[in-house]
Amino acid sequence: MSEMIADLLVLIDARQVSEFHEQIREVAGSGEEFSDGSYAAHIDPLIEAMSGSRDSPRVARRTYTFSGGPSFSALMQAQSIALIATTSRPTIPGARIRRLLTLSDDKALRRMDSNISSMLSALDGLDTDRYYSLLSAVDVSIDGQTKDIRRGYVRQPLEQSLEILRRRRDEAILAAELDDARLQEISSAAASAAFIANDFPRHLFGEISPTSEPLTPFTITFDGLNKGEFTNLPMAQPVLNEEEWWRETVSHQVAAVVWSDVIRGMDWQEIEGRTPDEFWRAVRDGSARNRADGHDPVLVIGNASGPGWHSDWQWPELSDGASPPEDLIIIREEDHVNSYEFSMNDTPVYSARIEPGVVYLIPAQLLHAFHCHVYENGLSVSLAFQTQHDDPWLGSMHTSFERDIVLADLRAYRIRWTDDENALSEMSG
Repeated sequence: MSEMIADLLVLIDARQVSEFHEQIREVAGSGEEFSDGSYAAHIDPLIEAMSGSRDSPRVARRTYTFSGGPSFSALMQAQSIALIATTSRPTIPGARIRRLLTLSDDKALRRMDSNISSMLSALDGLDTDRYYSLLSAVDVSIDGQTKDIRRGYVRQPLEQSLEILRRRRDEAILAAELDDARLQEISSAAASAAFIANDFPRHLFGEISPTSEPLTPFTITFDGLNKGEFTNLPMAQPVLNEEEWWRETVSHQVAAVVWSDVIRGMDWQEIEGRTPDEFWRAVRDGSARNRADGHDPVLVIGNASGPGWHSDWQWPELSDGASPPEDLIIIREEDHVNSYEFSMNDTPVYSARIEPGVVYLIPAQLLHAFHCHVYENGLSVSLAFQTQHDDPWLGSMHTSFERDIVLADLRAYRIRWTDDENALSEMSG
């Protein structure tokens, strides 16, 4: 298709080259949307008609579908050939182009940036030897040497145009104000699942309650975000699943912080479990003691590494490792939170972030109450964007919340299955 469009240039009268040159430069700078009177609007119907010239004949009463056809604005190689053919001397972006490159409509500027960048890529990849006969037919002064010189003539104004455009956008992003309403929307999404019983360990707390009282603060920082996604007016396109991402990511981070609070706040008894048999006895007997006290045992394993015999016990037919104990039944129950892995004799097993080489066996009733702070805007999560000092387009989102937990005075166990650094490295790898 690029060759076909390029061949059309031969039909241009030499007296029209200057006018055509200005038109093709406008196409290169104006992005995907053109007025009815533009060059692209005139040539696109011709391209569409020619592209279908080899199609099979249509059959009466048969339904056909159409998903869109080629357009001159999308054929960067053809545009590159046109520019080389019509650029006989060094040029700079004129006043008309500069006005286009400094529009206040950032959406249009983003389209132009993408289009000019694509043009430069097409220009770099263009095989001028292949199109030498075409170029010399348009302009007889083009020879084997000048065709590559002309490529440089074309590149220079395109690069200058891109520099002007991006300088304009840099100035705009520096002056752009953050959209408070948009940050409120993201805060609402982030807070929507942060303090509900939808994942471990929050679902084990007997009480989750909001309060206006100040609690223990924590801030999570997300770096490398595009400031343009949060400005008024937007200067970048937000991701499609943005609200879902903030909801799930902040929920996961809050759960990790709360579990860390639990580990630091509880008292545990250290138990050895360095072999499969020793480990199973520690889990089995510790669970029995919890049940004897009227509590529900819960086993927490690391989400990065864990005893290798866990997988051996779950899928013994696929493993040559440790055989499961005769009194162990492993099942995976339905309707559990995401961090649930399986159950060992009715003791549910959850994965969480813990120190390597250990697991925790706790009574579910250990987690008595969980309190979260509600800010003045009614949300339990507060977001604040800070621009990066060395790049005005990038920044960090500081995501803050306050929480406190209340633990019951109940017995918990930490079972150590290894402190071998080599074994831990193999498991995490």
